[in-house]
Amino acid sequence: LLILSPLAYSKLEMVLEVFRHGAREPLGRPFDPLDWTEFQGELTLAGIRQHYLLGKEMRKRYIEQNEFLSQNFNHSELYVRSTDVNRTIMSVQSHLMGLYPLGTGSKFPNDYPLDRAIPPYQAKYDIQDLGFSVLPGRYQPIPVHVVANNDFLLSANMVCPNYNVLFDAQKETETYKEFNRKYESFFQQVVQVFNLTKNLTISSLGSMTSDLYCSIMENAEMPKGLTQDVLRNMSLLKDLEVHYVDVGTDLQRKILSTPFFNNLLQSFQAKINDTTPLKYIMLSAHDTTLQPFLAALNLTSWECILEQIETNKVSETGNCVPGYPIFASQLLFELHSN
Repeated sequence: LLILSPLAYSKLEMVLEVFRHGAREPLGRPFDPLDWTEFQGELTLAGIRQHYLLGKEMRKRYIEQNEFLSQNFNHSELYVRSTDVNRTIMSVQSHLMGLYPLGTGSKFPNDYPLDRAIPPYQAKYDIQDLGFSVLPGRYQPIPVHVVANNDFLLSANMVCPNYNVLFDAQKETETYKEFNRKYESFFQQVVQVFNLTKNLTISSLGSMTSDLYCSIMENAEMPKGLTQDVLRNMSLLKDLEVHYVDVGTDLQRKILSTPFFNNLLQSFQAKINDTTPLKYIMLSAHDTTLQPFLAALNLTSWECILEQIETNKVSETGNCVPGYPIFASQLLFELHSN
């Protein structure tokens, strides 16, 4: 009650939302016979729908229920940013379609001469169906900002020159080598289930599991031997591998999360100081973006994932978020005053 009572009388001042893109096509070479080569890594129809629905929930939460954001888009309230990747840009566009759906866009005043709002290219423009709606269905375009290079905020692992050194060093540790020895029998089980021609390691199993979930999202046929237990263990071992290799040390967690948390604190401080009109910051990124934030906040770790694998139970500790950030995963940070 002591924790909840301040929130009950608090006023929401600012929100920062960061999410992973929706379902995509595989980045690697999937096991199934579907032809993925043309659209490798691109957002799928399911991924578009996921983010539209998530954006719709954010409208319900922050516009309809809390009346925090304006009913119609206000450029001074909302800042949107994405990594320079098709699937993250399309995800945030779908997300925004849910936040500000058709019917919320602008209309011309009733006395506006509509023949002025045409381009100089000489043509016979049909504007009868538009009427006074600026765009069909009163669609609302919203700017999405992209940092093409050196995006430390959302892609620190791609920018920091020392990160790959730390990444490779984790794979040379005795602990990592023990993972490969310890779970070799399970790797062989997966080889048989999927009728693979090559043996697996914990690293290649992680890549395969990513492809597998892409195929599941596309309703592809699964091998008969793929049980829920096998799928669960594949997922947990993928989680173990990436949490150990990517963010297994304090230094890795600092490198990958410090730019983001500095930005978060600076944004909140600007709001506290009343030096910004912004109310909502929306960031579209990747699993490799969210994963370090979870680890840096001590919400999960490779040790607690290992515990789940060995005990076959979900950890009862409060700092062990189960699972890797799946498609359309989201983190919300809220600033309140009371």
